[in-house]
Amino acid sequence: MVVQIANTQLTPEEYLAFEEKSLEKHEYVNGDVYAMAGSTDDHNTLSINVAGAINYHLGISACRVYMADVKAYLEARNCYYYPDLQVTCEAKD
Repeated sequence: MVVQIANTQLTPEEYLAFEEKSLEKHEYVNGDVYAMAGSTDDHNTLSINVAGAINYHLGISACRVYMADVKAYLEARNCYYYPDLQVTCEAKD
C-alpha cells in the first residue's frame, strides 16, 4: 500500500531535508511524497539472493550493488526512489 503523506507539492530540496530527518523512508515523485510500505520475508530473501548473484557476476570491477536503503534519483522524471536493487559502475554515484 502506498500512502501520499500530504497534498502539498515539495521541491526536491524540501523532500531531501524532510527525508533526512524522517524515521521512515519516503519516495518522491515529481513533487509528491509517498510513505513506503514494509516488505515480506520472501521479498527480502529474493532481493538478497539476486543481489548476491549480481555481485558475484560483477566480480572485481568498479561496479557496485546497492540494496533498498540507498536512494536513486531519476533526473528525467524528477523522482527519488529506493529500489530493491541497483547497480552502478559510475564512480560519481
